[in-house]
Amino acid sequence: MDRRNRTIHPETVFEPGAKAVRKHPNKWIILHCMQPHRPFLGPTTERLRERMGLKEYRNEEDSLEIWGAAEDKKVIVEEVRRAYQEPLDITPDVVKDALDKLGGKTVITVDHGEMLGERIVPFTSRVWGHSEGFSTPILREVPWMEPSTGSQREVTTSSPLKAKEKLDGETVEERLEALGYAE
Repeated sequence: MDRRNRTIHPETVFEPGAKAVRKHPNKWIILHCMQPHRPFLGPTTERLRERMGLKEYRNEEDSLEIWGAAEDKKVIVEEVRRAYQEPLDITPDVVKDALDKLGGKTVITVDHGEMLGERIVPFTSRVWGHSEGFSTPILREVPWMEPSTGSQREVTTSSPLKAKEKLDGETVEERLEALGYAE
């Protein structure tokens, strides 16, 4: 986990995926990238963080989030959209490299999208993030890719594995907050 930005880079997801393939060669693998979920990664995000005093996706003084900064016109819509797009631009190369290493059938998903200032009829104001009460395909649909490289794995069934570690409540809350699910 990138503690500074409180996110997981796409290449970080594939390292444990490769280990899982080696350890469990007769299993299908599902890998989930956090992108395009915030906090975003890339040069535009870094410039916005510096300019706005943002830590992760909020500034510390008044907890202004990137969405609020856009609503207050402290950043322009195009900047937010560019910050959103940059991590998506690197993900295909990372996925291709990972698939070359993993071989066989590996399912890859990425997180749901975010509203980036679109106007939703009948509302006239822009919608940001994944606001409560809105249900659009961008927010609901999670991409699911099933690329196959090399020969297919012979899959066998087995009992589920138990988790190696039990996460304490504080760690769970911290991770949920990093995903934008703070109370």
